[in-house]
Amino acid sequence: MKRVTLFFLLLTILSSSHGNAQVTRPPHFDTCQYLQSLQGEWMNVNGNDTIRVYLRFHKDFYSDPETYNSTVDELWGWVEYKQGSNIIMSDYANRFATLPYNVDDLTPGLRSIVIWPGKGGGVVIPVGYDPCTNPITDITGKITDRVRCNLDKNISATVNLAGTQMSWHIVQPTALLDSAWCAGYTLPQQFTLIKQ
Repeated sequence: MKRVTLFFLLLTILSSSHGNAQVTRPPHFDTCQYLQSLQGEWMNVNGNDTIRVYLRFHKDFYSDPETYNSTVDELWGWVEYKQGSNIIMSDYANRFATLPYNVDDLTPGLRSIVIWPGKGGGVVIPVGYDPCTNPITDITGKITDRVRCNLDKNISATVNLAGTQMSWHIVQPTALLDSAWCAGYTLPQQFTLIKQ
């Protein structure tokens, strides 16, 4: 009887001490400084249409005391899409705004593009693939379609070895939607940007 009582006493002590423990993971740091070479203005002119994208390097800090902290290198971007002199979509005026250190301090609508190094979308990623190579040849991320319900669309792109040309492919996420208008695209689904 003493053994059973001692067993249950130990089990109770262990389970109560485990319930009060915090879940922690080591800090995560993504230091892919090679993204900095992609900063600046990029443009596509196709007939009457003009797409301008401005990218800025940003070191984003995420903090959660119950899980982990991380610092991630990203490109934040702003877009202007014009048909002739008609502006269809633009948040380009925000491109020189002060960027927050912590993503929790992000003003809604401050930026419409977030990009990371690596393959994205439906691409099969090879075993051993390292997204942080010099030069960066693949990028992935999202763009907020301000015209179509502020929904995020996925970006996957390839960058030429000189870092002067990007071929973008924009895809609607599959888990959607409540209206046909939201499901559409404001920007073309595929286009090439040239660094200015």
